[in-house]
Amino acid sequence: MPPWTYKQELLGHAEIRPGGPFTAGEYTSFELCYTAGFFGIDDSGSLKIVQRFASDMGAPQFADPEVPGYLSAEASNGTVLQLRYDIKDNIRPWGKTLYIKVVRGYLREGDRIIVRFGDRRRGSPGVRMQTFCEHTFELKILVDAFATYGYVELLQNPVFQIVAGPGVRWRAVLPTLRGVAEPFRLSFKAEDLWGNPTDITDQTLRFEANMEVIGLPKQIDLSRPQPVLVIDDLKVEKPGDLFINVFDSKGQRLSLSNPLRIVPGEVPGKSPGASAATALGIISALPGIGPSLISAVIRETTSRSLAGSGRNCRRS
Repeated sequence: MPPWTYKQELLGHAEIRPGGPFTAGEYTSFELCYTAGFFGIDDSGSLKIVQRFASDMGAPQFADPEVPGYLSAEASNGTVLQLRYDIKDNIRPWGKTLYIKVVRGYLREGDRIIVRFGDRRRGSPGVRMQTFCEHTFELKILVDAFATYGYVELLQNPVFQIVAGPGVRWRAVLPTLRGVAEPFRLSFKAEDLWGNPTDITDQTLRFEANMEVIGLPKQIDLSRPQPVLVIDDLKVEKPGDLFINVFDSKGQRLSLSNPLRIVPGEVPGKSPGASAATALGIISALPGIGPSLISAVIRETTSRSLAGSGRNCRRS
């Protein structure tokens, strides 16, 4: 059953301290402070703090304050709180649920419940933030103010940003197949520990290739951090397997690109005029290719060319 919408403006508000951003995959600690509204919360009423199921943020635990994921909650008026966590205690996709029940007491307007995610006060390293970036990571707050197990969502829920960490891996990416003198691009990006794209922060990048590449600069000076670097309109004028190394300003290699095979002629499928003869020249240049495969490529290329010509004919 979906949450009710009865008098949402009278149910209080919630905020997160600090408000972020948080780094993906790192252990951290933050507080969620809920302030009761006009209705307060009756004895045996409760809160649900829910998040989307598609998140790998560390699960909370309440037993050991010295290990990761420790979560604590307390009421400002001393009311006893009972905690429970279940990954499927709410409507999808907001299934992951922290359940906080008010027992042996109640909350008046202005009373607060402070929930400490990754409480570090007794030795826990914190809670591990989810490992992928998100601009609006949201925690929905559902309030059962009248102890009827009828939950009403707050009008505004806490939201924070999860950002990538520092770069630990760098990727230089080339296409896999091009013809002689056919243009291509080199793309270069940095990734954090979890594979999230992150800013390239080296001020100077140097490039070295095992073949002469027309248009490839020896180095590029970055005026500011940027998420990706693309160098277009590169060309190689003889067949072979091209590799490009990328070095930082200190001469340390950051990445070796994947191989780009440069073959004679034009790569089939790049233009409608690719012919069987062109395909034969390219395929023959590849190692380990037998006559039967060459014949099959010729038949396929020829049939596609004829079919394309037929579609382009018009009756006068």
